[in-house]
Amino acid sequence: MNLYDAELTVVDLPMDVGADMVAAFDYAGDDYLLVLRQHSLRSPDFRVRVQGEDGKLREVEVPAPQTYRGLVLDHQGSQAAVSLVPGGIQAQIRMADGQMIFVEPLSKVDPEAAPDLHVVYTAENVVEGDWRCGNDDFAMGGEGEFADPHLASNIGDSYQDPTADPNMLCEIAFDADYEFYGKNGNSVPNTVADIEAVLNDVDAIYDADVDVVYEITEIIVRSSSNDPYTTSDPEGLLTQFRNEWNNNQRGVQRDIAHMMTGRNLSGSVIGIAYLSVICSGSTGYGLSESRFSSSMYQRAGLTAHELGHNWSAGHCSGSSCYIMCPSLGGCGRHLDYFGTQAINSITRHRDSRNCLEEAYDFRLDVSPLFAGQNADFDISAGAPNSSVAVYYSVFGTGNCYVANLDVTLNLDRCKEGLTGVTDSNGDAHWTTRIPNVKTPRVIWIHAGMFQATSNEVTAQIN
Repeated sequence: MNLYDAELTVVDLPMDVGADMVAAFDYAGDDYLLVLRQHSLRSPDFRVRVQGEDGKLREVEVPAPQTYRGLVLDHQGSQAAVSLVPGGIQAQIRMADGQMIFVEPLSKVDPEAAPDLHVVYTAENVVEGDWRCGNDDFAMGGEGEFADPHLASNIGDSYQDPTADPNMLCEIAFDADYEFYGKNGNSVPNTVADIEAVLNDVDAIYDADVDVVYEITEIIVRSSSNDPYTTSDPEGLLTQFRNEWNNNQRGVQRDIAHMMTGRNLSGSVIGIAYLSVICSGSTGYGLSESRFSSSMYQRAGLTAHELGHNWSAGHCSGSSCYIMCPSLGGCGRHLDYFGTQAINSITRHRDSRNCLEEAYDFRLDVSPLFAGQNADFDISAGAPNSSVAVYYSVFGTGNCYVANLDVTLNLDRCKEGLTGVTDSNGDAHWTTRIPNVKTPRVIWIHAGMFQATSNEVTAQIN
């Protein structure tokens, strides 16, 4: 995994993994209990198509997503993005002080390792390689040319789904070439799950730093060597990708498209992308040599970087550059944050795009929850002068239909907690006392209006 140092730990997982789960491990003398809920990155019309030997694309069914989001119990302000993978879990954990902790199965580097053994490390433990983005090797210019160059904002001890901020939703489509398929065991389900695991971490970074979340509309898997891609030259491969999708995949719904290649690209280049092209159908492309490393931290950092170019972020330098450093991890090592320069570029480009949509119907904010004390619940950006209700569950996520609002909330055996009417701005506010319950306790919260729902909040009562 290209690490200077790491700590081995045993991750305890439940025998039956469902929509909600917990995962426990020890690290640096502390106990970590991850409280998680399934989090799909798939759009409502998500599909997977596979290209066979005859060159035709056929739609196939794939297993349910294995991506989760949540928090670390009793660690105020923590956030976790977790994926189930062969051998256990891989986790990107953001603590309240900004420290990032990464967990991956030891079996990635030692196939004989016990299935519960995992490696825990931080960004400071990662060895810097000579991998780099290829954009500086090629032409610079304006839109469509090559570039020159933390999870949802936490409120107290609440984990908020990526739809908690005033986030903009970006629809993304993927193309996995034959070599990438081969490096995922010649398995379509494994290939899809691998892409979703990478994007789960990337999505968490974009959500935290630039209020952008992703939704996958389609994944094309090339299961035959008879695919449209024949070169390992980075610029040439990007051009082939662009030509294939402009000519043959124009009907795929997307705001951006990304190739996951298993080819060993020429030289030390592992990615390349066009600049400032979100919502630009004919030039909205980039690619990652994603399996260059077994470390999900590095793999997610690479794809976050190349997508950053699509969002108009150029290369930078210095210890505060982070993700957009031209050499992977070469500027302060961190591949889990964007620097200020990149954040400003991405948000400007985001705000100039007209294809993006808000990622929720209205917003629910929850203050820190303490047993026996008052807490604030705020609704914003809802329908004016309309009924609104906040529901909760102590059982986790599920399906809870509220007939009078005609909405299905993502709660298991939900109970009504607060009701009211929004003002002329579509806002509502409650201050209510939290019962004296045994702490810490996790509850799941979701709000509804007529045929509209808020972001979901998982909160810990302290």
